[in-house]
Amino acid sequence: MKRLKASGVDIPSLEIMPEVDPEFLIFWEGWEALSHRRQRNSSGPQAIPVSEILAYCTIRRIDDPDEREDMYYLITLLDGIYLESAYRKR
Repeated sequence: MKRLKASGVDIPSLEIMPEVDPEFLIFWEGWEALSHRRQRNSSGPQAIPVSEILAYCTIRRIDDPDEREDMYYLITLLDGIYLESAYRKR
C-alpha cells in the first residue's frame, strides 16, 4: 500500500496507520507475511501454524534460539489479537 501511495494513489487507511517501532518491525513483518499463509475454514481464519513461523525463521536466517522464541511469542501474540478481532466481527 505504501508503494501505491508513493506512486500517487490516495489510500486513506495509511493516514491513520500507527507507526511500528523499528525494534519491533521484524515481528510485524513476520506476522504480515505469515498471515497470508493461514488456513481458513467454515469457522473463519485459523491461527498461524508453528511450522510456518519456524519456516519463516529459517528463511530469514534467524538461528538464535532466543530470537526464534521471541519471533514465535510475538507473532502468536499479534495473531491472537487479529483472530479475536476477526471472530468478534462475525
